Amino acid sequence: MYRNYLAIIASATLLSVSILIWRDMFLFSKVVYLPTWTAILPSPINTPVYVAFVCLLPAAFIPSTPQGAAHSLVWTVLFSPSLALIAYVAGTISPDSNLWLNAAFNYAWVIGFHCFLPALGLFAVRILAAVVKRRRVD
Repeated sequence: MYRNYLAIIASATLLSVSILIWRDMFLFSKVVYLPTWTAILPSPINTPVYVAFVCLLPAAFIPSTPQGAAHSLVWTVLFSPSLALIAYVAGTISPDSNLWLNAAFNYAWVIGFHCFLPALGLFAVRILAAVVKRRRVD
């Protein structure tokens, strides 16, 4: 259980900081400003997916069981955007705006568009690694 918490803390910290640093890439916008280093990637517009994949690696591989990895991935994906969005809302709040609706949409956007597929892919790799390991033991 300790390894699960360590995995959640490590991945959630990495992903939250990444979202805070590159908010323009992760949050929904009609215009996306990509850093210059994204030009080396195969598809620069998918940079948030690549970053999320790297940030979710601890959540997928630190836990000792695939069930622990699933738990860590789910909690990391659900928890990480909230810290960045709280900072976003706190910096731009106005009493008569629909900023809370915008924040809720961005929360779903980050989870569904940037984090879901990397988490699913890492979980599939973790399951395959467990199957291969079990077959080697047998």
